[in-house]
Amino acid sequence: MKDRLLALLFALGALLLFYLLFIGSPAGLRDSVTRPTSDAGDANGYLAARSWLQQQGVRVGSLRERYTQLDEQSPAAAGNLLVVTVPGVERFQTDELAALDRWVRAGNTLLVQAALIDAPAWADERTAEALADLESLTGLEFEQAAAQAPSRSDTAVVADHVVIRAAGSHPLTLGAEVLAVSSAEPPRSWLLRTPSDAFALALASEVQTGEGALFVRQSGSGRILILTTAAVFANSNIDRADNARLLANVVQHSIGADGVMLFDDLRQGAVLGYDVAQFWRDPRLSGSLLVLIVAWLIWVTGGTRLALPPEANAAPSTTDLLTAAGGMLSARLRPAAAAACMYEAFLRRVARLAGAAEARSTEQSAVLWSWLARQPRVSADDRLQLEQWYSAVLANKRVPLRELHNLFLRVDRQLST
Repeated sequence: MKDRLLALLFALGALLLFYLLFIGSPAGLRDSVTRPTSDAGDANGYLAARSWLQQQGVRVGSLRERYTQLDEQSPAAAGNLLVVTVPGVERFQTDELAALDRWVRAGNTLLVQAALIDAPAWADERTAEALADLESLTGLEFEQAAAQAPSRSDTAVVADHVVIRAAGSHPLTLGAEVLAVSSAEPPRSWLLRTPSDAFALALASEVQTGEGALFVRQSGSGRILILTTAAVFANSNIDRADNARLLANVVQHSIGADGVMLFDDLRQGAVLGYDVAQFWRDPRLSGSLLVLIVAWLIWVTGGTRLALPPEANAAPSTTDLLTAAGGMLSARLRPAAAAACMYEAFLRRVARLAGAAEARSTEQSAVLWSWLARQPRVSADDRLQLEQWYSAVLANKRVPLRELHNLFLRVDRQLST
């Protein structure tokens, strides 16, 4: 019992080590919240928006490569739309930011959604990363303002939502007067701190704080749109207020005849051809691992013997006796003597077939060989080889026993047919 308990402890230790090395260590695998990607069908994803746009004839794709590959992913040089959500799990590289800037200036649109005024679960406690990503993408800086109490007229509106209202007339906000986003926390106030070499126009503001939430700025022949909430177009909010109308306006005024809308899913961990997070979230993997672990523990603790039982001295079988006798005889019997015994047995079989007496002398053997020579079924080559080896045996010379045995079998078959 002590040995089995020790084996169980070692098995559990090995299992714990496997978990720490292959499952527990990577930070991405500990993230149980689904990331906002274009193929995610839960509350955080954009699958509903993507499917709706595709039904309307808009070309929509998933970007799972660096921005250095944007030109290859865009069918046209201008008139394309890229949607980026920050903070992400994949960091930006200097060369791809330069490629993105050239791509936008060529006449394309960049839409950046930053989790600042809302608090989605996937961006929990990552505000600093969102600010850094937003500045890298747009060149704009935001700073947190002092919290303001909501006005009496807005209290009912913002009871359970972040509400954004259009600030004036603009083609992007035409028919999209109110945007609503569900949030577990009250909206946070952020001020745009515009650098001296940049300008952004506020198109809408959050009603509770009064600060801008939707901005647009020109960049060469293209433009950059900034939303300080990351969930306006999420599956859980796309049907709220005028959210879908805003998305339709952005698509209408950004995508050309040959353009495409791309969701930057790489930034949220969806790499090209293989999604590690999706692999570990697959319930089939968990079920398979559970079955293997249970079967392994049963095998280790109860299905194997910890000590081999003593072997009993069993009596040798007939095959063992014959093998031992054959080995002893082969080690002591000369090949010529063995061949002579094999010829005696063969000639006795021939004598029975010929109806003659057994060959006990040279004359009697000659009679049998003469009868064998008259048999048309026996190959002349086989008969000649038999006679040659027989002469060698009579001269006490060595002959190949295996080939001789096979020759006897072949001649016996010829005589029996």
